Amino acid sequence: MGPFKMMPMTITMRMTPLLIAGALASTNCFSPKINEGVTCGEGDSCPAGMQCDSVDQRCRFELLPQGKALVIIPDEFTFGNVVQGNPSSISTFSVFNSGLVPSTALQVTLVGDPQFRITSNECRGMELPELSSCSISGIFEPTGLGLVTSDLRVSDADNTGVSNLSGTGLEPGDLLIEPPNLSFGIQAVGMDTTEVFTLRNSGSTSAQGVTITTAAMSTNDSFRIVDDNCSGQVLPSLQTCTFAATFSPKRAGTTNATIEANRLVGLGTSTTVDGLGTARIAISSPPNQSGEVGMVSSNPDGFDDCVPPCAETVFEVAPVTLIARGRNSAAFNKWMTPDCATRLCDVPMDVPVTQAVVQWKVCVKGEFLRCEDVDTLVKCGMQLTSEETEECAPGVCDPVAGVCTDCVPGETVCVSDGGNGFLTCGPDGFVPDGSTTAFCLEGGICVDGECTANGADG
Repeated sequence: MGPFKMMPMTITMRMTPLLIAGALASTNCFSPKINEGVTCGEGDSCPAGMQCDSVDQRCRFELLPQGKALVIIPDEFTFGNVVQGNPSSISTFSVFNSGLVPSTALQVTLVGDPQFRITSNECRGMELPELSSCSISGIFEPTGLGLVTSDLRVSDADNTGVSNLSGTGLEPGDLLIEPPNLSFGIQAVGMDTTEVFTLRNSGSTSAQGVTITTAAMSTNDSFRIVDDNCSGQVLPSLQTCTFAATFSPKRAGTTNATIEANRLVGLGTSTTVDGLGTARIAISSPPNQSGEVGMVSSNPDGFDDCVPPCAETVFEVAPVTLIARGRNSAAFNKWMTPDCATRLCDVPMDVPVTQAVVQWKVCVKGEFLRCEDVDTLVKCGMQLTSEETEECAPGVCDPVAGVCTDCVPGETVCVSDGGNGFLTCGPDGFVPDGSTTAFCLEGGICVDGECTANGADG
């Protein structure tokens, strides 16, 4: 039975005559009328604590002797079946002082299972006038399963009114994603593949407010949810819905992610997915390259001293390091693409095919080629690689003079005369200012280690 709403009430006093030892005696009893709009008759039922008055066929309080003054309506109430962790709807109870004098200060308590809770209470501490009422509201918020009970009690110094409460906690729907884990296999960067998943509610109650989300286990966010027939829905007991996930790798390598199914109340579930992305590298020299060319290897293996042009090679990791080396009279000059400063070039593998272009130059014995790191000078040799290295420590490699040299702290050298980049001599020699080469301000160029007058050090 749902909560009983009090309607405007009037109170009448009825004296019930009793014949005692041949004499007419009387005991004060009363039957206040309430809910004037509620009629009753043969076979009709009245709210708990009331009976049908056969005279005017109205629901009235049962005849109560004076002294039994506090009455809670309804005096018995069930909140019904409520899903564990979910609050019931709010129910309201009326406390009526059926006595002819005001009550003393009222005390309101719940005695029994703590899964019942009072949400509003205008009766607490009130001195309730005679033939008046106040209200209390409460909910059932099951934390366990099964039937539980409690008593709502309202007391003053002389009287106690009781309403017996009950409610049943139900197990939330159990959500399961099928399959529980899945590998999307191998997929090339720039392509995608899609798999369908089933979300099943194996519990005894509906799952409210379902949501489907994906969270990457790394920065490679390559999975997304598509064709979602579950999110925002109520999934009834023992029913299913479907959603799909797409794997579109953003770069080469293995990616893991978690797909989660959640609901408004109760535990969710998840499944683990993974996929392997691949990308390719092709190596060539520029069309106008003349003379001999060097060779390229890679880490991890894929190119093994390949002489450009090198056919496309598939890699399953990122990044891939390309290593250019001289051969015969050819020495490494620069990478044209990708933009790498040294012969070791890291390729991010985030496009389907990387076209790596390496430029070579003719190597003359003993000719300076480049500084590799701060303290290593590379020059032409007569070996197969056509390159020899010289350690400059404790000095540094001067990229302008092409020799190992000591430097004066604070001294600057141009990366190339007429350009705008320069290096500064510090505790570790000529090193980039910060982590990269420093540059003259816009419009300035570096000459003899200094920025020109129309620029400034920066």
